[in-house]
Amino acid sequence: MILIWGNKIMKETNLSVDIFFKKIIEDVNTEIENRINDPIIKSVLEGGKRLRPMLMLLCYHACNGKEKNNSNYKKALEGAVSIELAHNASLVHDDIIDRDTERRGKPSLYVRNGVDTALLIGHKMIAAGFDIALNHGPDIAKVYVDTWNKALSGEILEVKINNNGKEEYSKENLLKMYYNIIDQKTASLFESACMSGALEAKASWEIAKTLGQYGREIGMAYQLADDLVDLENGERIDSVIGPLLKMIEGNNGKI
Repeated sequence: MILIWGNKIMKETNLSVDIFFKKIIEDVNTEIENRINDPIIKSVLEGGKRLRPMLMLLCYHACNGKEKNNSNYKKALEGAVSIELAHNASLVHDDIIDRDTERRGKPSLYVRNGVDTALLIGHKMIAAGFDIALNHGPDIAKVYVDTWNKALSGEILEVKINNNGKEEYSKENLLKMYYNIIDQKTASLFESACMSGALEAKASWEIAKTLGQYGREIGMAYQLADDLVDLENGERIDSVIGPLLKMIEGNNGKI
């Protein structure tokens, strides 16, 4: 359905797929440049793929069906920045928890500025994102808070598994936990992006939830693919998926 809407939008605007997405990314980057003053936060936001803002604005366009020169598009761009702030704040904290020293080809924020500063910058980004969401109404603010709670629950579950020792869990339980973790940590943000895009376009709650489910499925598929690529490259073996893979291999590759 979203592809049909996307094709319709591109026909109406006479844009190719590449140009259409490039324009969305440019709009988001311009909004970030104009809205964010903190140089450290700007450095954290550099280099991102902008997948979640892109999905949000795609859903906005799909539900709005208007040219982008209306006042609602400006609010949708603000909402896209809110989503990107939340996502990148989670990455700042993830790097500390996972002891990852590199992010997007450069040292992680906690490596460059220390753990204390990185923690506080992450909190500041969360607050800035929520401030935008709150100014856009209670529905969008609730989506933001619910999403952040889900992401935290996923992170807590992963930390718990790693601290307890992954050997204590059966293959079936570990697989279930892995799906729960990527659902809460990754898919929830994709779901939130699509829901928020629909709500910014004044779509009904029912439509927003439907698009949210669409985003959730994309998020699950994205994280599964991302983890498989990391495993192929010999990375993330200490994470939940590493021991899970060993269990699967020990069962002749059957899940």
